[in-house]
Amino acid sequence: MKTSRRSELVVRAIFLLAASAIAVPAQASSNHDAPLLTDGFKALEGEWQCDGHFISSGKPLSSQISFRADARTAALIVRHDDRPPGQYHALELWTAGNPRQGFRATLVDAFGGTRWFQSPGWDGATLVWTRYDNGKPAEQFAYEIPKPGRLKIDWSVSRENGPMVLGDTLDCARSAPGP
Repeated sequence: MKTSRRSELVVRAIFLLAASAIAVPAQASSNHDAPLLTDGFKALEGEWQCDGHFISSGKPLSSQISFRADARTAALIVRHDDRPPGQYHALELWTAGNPRQGFRATLVDAFGGTRWFQSPGWDGATLVWTRYDNGKPAEQFAYEIPKPGRLKIDWSVSRENGPMVLGDTLDCARSAPGP
């Protein structure tokens, strides 16, 4: 594939990612004390340094993750970059959306994939994003805040409609606070 064609595909994917976040309607709450939509992600905002491993091989994994609120769209912009030799790089848009419909996320990664996830929202200190395929869970990212300044991320996947299996795990420490 020529470089210009690859660049065009990347630009199109980023455009679709942005358009999908803007298209999610922000519903006004009847509760005047309700937090802004981005407040649902406030505890994550900032820079995180993560270390972990792949479950099947035990090989180490190291990542840098950035969470930034975008006040104009009420979205959270997430950049997830593995450090070498890791090859995973993703740009994500998270929205808290309508409380009756739950949260939504769009994820574009360096492998050319665009995936859509949903979540019912926070369950205590845990937020689980699930991607469905033919009505069945196919992939999950579970974010848990065990204590302030710490974050645990587990990625699970289902192969060939099998059960969800843990693929990798990260333990993260906040390296810089959000704005």
